Amino acid sequence: MSQSAIKTEGSANKAELLQNVVLSILANTNWIKTDLLSLLELIQDELGKVVKATDFCIGLQSENKELLDLYFVSGKKEEKSNHKQRPFGKGMAEYVIKKGKGLFQNHDEIKELIEIHELKHVSIIPTSWIMVPLKSKGRTVGVLALRSFDDYAYTDEDFQSVKFVATQVSNVIERQLIQQELLRSEDYYRSITENATDIVIILNAEGNIQYSSQSINSILGYKPYNLLGKYLSKFVKNPVEVIEMLIGNIDAHGPDVNLKEFKFKHKNGDWIDLEATTNNLLNYKNVNGIVINARNITERKQMEASLIKACVDTQEQERTRFAKDLHDGLGQVLTAAKINLNIAEEELKIGGGTKEQKIFDTIHRLLKQAIADTKTISHNITPHHLKDLGLVDTLKDLSSKISEATRAEIKFESDLKESGFSDEIDISLYRIVQEFYNNSLKHGEANKIRLKLSADKDFVRINYSDNGKGFNYNAVGQKLNGIGLKNINTRVKALSGEISFDSKENFGFRATLAIPLTCKL
Repeated sequence: MSQSAIKTEGSANKAELLQNVVLSILANTNWIKTDLLSLLELIQDELGKVVKATDFCIGLQSENKELLDLYFVSGKKEEKSNHKQRPFGKGMAEYVIKKGKGLFQNHDEIKELIEIHELKHVSIIPTSWIMVPLKSKGRTVGVLALRSFDDYAYTDEDFQSVKFVATQVSNVIERQLIQQELLRSEDYYRSITENATDIVIILNAEGNIQYSSQSINSILGYKPYNLLGKYLSKFVKNPVEVIEMLIGNIDAHGPDVNLKEFKFKHKNGDWIDLEATTNNLLNYKNVNGIVINARNITERKQMEASLIKACVDTQEQERTRFAKDLHDGLGQVLTAAKINLNIAEEELKIGGGTKEQKIFDTIHRLLKQAIADTKTISHNITPHHLKDLGLVDTLKDLSSKISEATRAEIKFESDLKESGFSDEIDISLYRIVQEFYNNSLKHGEANKIRLKLSADKDFVRINYSDNGKGFNYNAVGQKLNGIGLKNINTRVKALSGEISFDSKENFGFRATLAIPLTCKL
């Protein structure tokens, strides 16, 4: 028998043993994670039945290519396996990693490589050495090595056997490296989401919360596990509209960069304003959900509301000043002119039927009309009756006068016994109703209008509708440009209220609004 390290006779028997080696590695590497010593011990047990060796070794280059990890398992059961690390230099393992090709060499060939400075070897030189590169994604990342210190040398047949097994070992190593990369990637992105100030929520296709980041605790008061398995609709205001907005277009995969605003209920019961983008990753198996990135914009919304309120207050103050100047200035001048005209008429003793009398009568009529118009304009600019009559009676009076002037049928209803709202709410609601009437009559050409004013302990509400020609709200209304909708929306926002519009061409106009009360009725 030759000095070959092949322990079995016959190529058929050897091929079967090698196949068993690979199958054993396949069957046992599912539980092996990054414990390369366990993998190497498995290789020693199985490959050792085919190729005799003093020891088995796996060498892996570090990711930064500066170090080499070496895992050794002895062919002798009594000797312990071990792992050591060294700088990546000019050892035999490094030589194969650099060349990317396997080799098997005997004692003299190894000495020759040392002498020409290809290798730097300081330990005892083995009798024979097989080294096969281990590859991942086409790149050599390590070696599988067998050493013999006995009096025989490896053959090409031994070399081919080790290469055959090394192919499967490379697959195992590659799988481990991919797993490590995924773990690092998961840790990286988890670290980002867990430490981000924005909220990250992942929903399934039904709107069920599968994940929420740690930041939801500081922003909304919930522990992440409080939300798992629950439907998002239970936590948002206007759930039907919000769910439709966030996940309605389930077939549109990928990111949707359009910002979406909605209110999320804090654990303490407050409503928090959120601004979000969505990313449909239902088809990505590692996510399998719709990712929502949301940030708290409550302070921004409060600041916007404060700015809007300041603008509305300034506008109202300017209206009041102008109305007062009109009433006290022009109104008084016209009244004085009328008095002086009466005096002049008496002094000149103008008789009836004369040409002069007709001129005076015309002047009287014009002055009377001018005084009445001045009062009307002043009243429209600032509704002085609000303080005296209250909101309900003032709106009733406004509705009656507009109905008389335009012959439109205006039905005003209110279940309020008294209007104990703040001046701010009263004036804003009066302005909003004025704008509604103006839109319906001027732009909508309506002849029937319905206005209902109601309130509970938390909100004052208006429901408004007309039978006008309407308009395409999707094209015009959502932009809130023109026909007074922008002014109405601005006033509602100034009072932290909510409003919704609905209109279609030839089907009239409808609006509902709710203003939170800051004082009791």
